[in-house]
Amino acid sequence: MNVVEIRNRNLRLVEPRTLEHFTRPWLLVHTIRTAFLVCILLTSVIYQIRLGNFLNIEIWLPVYAVLLTGFLLNSVYLFFFDRLQGQEYWNAVLFALDTLAVTLLIYFTGTGQSLFLFLYLVNLILGSLVFSKEGAWMLAIWTSICFSALLILSPEISGQSLYFSLAVNNVAFIAVTLLSGRLSEQLSQAGTRLQEAHSDLQVLQNLNESIVNNITTGIVVVSRTGFVQFFNPRASSILESDHFQQVKIQDIVPELQWPWEALMEDESREFERREIRIQRDAGVVKILEVVVTRLRDAEDKLRGWLVLFDDRTDQKLLEDNMRQQEKLAAVGQLAAGIAHEIRNPLASISGSVQLMMANPAAHSEDDMKLMRIVDKEIDRLNGLITEFLEYVRPESRVSTPVNLNNLLREVLESLQFNAKLRKDVEQKVALKAKSDIAGNRDKLKQALLNFVINAYQAMDKVPNPIFEVETHDQDDLVVLILRDNGCGIKKENLNRIFEPFHTTKPNGTGLGLAVTHKILQAHEARVLVDSAEGEGTRFLIEFPALRDVHTEDLIPLKQGTKG
Repeated sequence: MNVVEIRNRNLRLVEPRTLEHFTRPWLLVHTIRTAFLVCILLTSVIYQIRLGNFLNIEIWLPVYAVLLTGFLLNSVYLFFFDRLQGQEYWNAVLFALDTLAVTLLIYFTGTGQSLFLFLYLVNLILGSLVFSKEGAWMLAIWTSICFSALLILSPEISGQSLYFSLAVNNVAFIAVTLLSGRLSEQLSQAGTRLQEAHSDLQVLQNLNESIVNNITTGIVVVSRTGFVQFFNPRASSILESDHFQQVKIQDIVPELQWPWEALMEDESREFERREIRIQRDAGVVKILEVVVTRLRDAEDKLRGWLVLFDDRTDQKLLEDNMRQQEKLAAVGQLAAGIAHEIRNPLASISGSVQLMMANPAAHSEDDMKLMRIVDKEIDRLNGLITEFLEYVRPESRVSTPVNLNNLLREVLESLQFNAKLRKDVEQKVALKAKSDIAGNRDKLKQALLNFVINAYQAMDKVPNPIFEVETHDQDDLVVLILRDNGCGIKKENLNRIFEPFHTTKPNGTGLGLAVTHKILQAHEARVLVDSAEGEGTRFLIEFPALRDVHTEDLIPLKQGTKG
């Protein structure tokens, strides 16, 4: 199982620590050589201290000089490593000088029993790691020349001992060069394989990041204790939050009602699916589908929870619109069959009652009172049929440019002349939209008036009624927000407010908002509603904008309108 590392908003695979030694062997080798010289120098100092007065300065002073010179040369090389050009040349020079330095050390400390003879082998091994096969053999030949010259010129070894020492040591040089060359090849192959594996891992990591960052589903990894360990950009967009680090999931999405005890306690349940509604900073209400499943490691131990968020708002609206259209079709068929059949007898009844009322002397006062009630109810029933037929009649598409701000001002001013509405409602108006919309001005005015009258009626019993109207541009849309602090809508009625004949008013027909919704649909407007009982209602309506089209002058609010 891949290990994940949480770092801000990116999902990253933990990379293996690639050995820089395989890609930059010279730096490693010279670091080892410098450290080796330091160790020899320290050992020599400690050895001198232990010998005390028995130390021969004439012997050890050149030794220190050679060691310090080698140490300084390697230190300078390491310091300027990244700035030097022609690394091969400088490496060859340093290794040749090191071989010469070892030869001098052996010369000053005695050829027969020198402590520094093994440095030849160390130098050959390190050289095989950085040079090609030809370079390693050239270093071996140079080492053999230096050592052979040292033995031939040294008075300490002669005769058969000289020949034996030459043969044994040169064979050792050859053997070490062969073995270290083979080791170098294996290390080089291992480095190549490791680099290829790292490249493959990098490709998989990039693919993994690309998939996770571009997937349309929000992904959140939650620990067993409820803290967010990872989230992708889509989750941040859906939940409208960037503050995920070291925060509990219930603090980010309180609507989730985490933890889900049923899923945690029942091991047989692989996942659980729920639907929640969220709203952030008075924005649009989103309908989210949430799927939670267990996150286990390779040993099947629970490591946390994988939470997937899908924004289903548009899909739900489409489903609601389809259901609305189906109801419209059914109601239309019903209306076409019975509307005229009802109106004909109503006309006969109305005519008969009016004839009877035209001769009041022939009837008692009680009869006249009853006939007036019948006539009034006939008019009411006839009005209901007219409204009903208006609802089911197909809307004709009119695409005249309409200034929504001006239309809203007219609607708000018309409220002053409606005696049935209270006059102490505080209006907060912020009409900031710059673009016009396309539509039928009269139909739009009817729809907006229905919204506003409903809002005023919902605030009948509110002590401090406030009605807010706002418009603004948003991308290619003109957004209208209508908000009141009235009685609100019950949760069970929220999805039915646009259904025909659904009403909570004693004398309502249930067609007002249904007709309004149909008008808005004909204008390709999107309607979102958010309401809580006792807190008020907010309608958010999005109209397609007509850019740079302004055909009407702004109409100022008349004196006396609160804003």
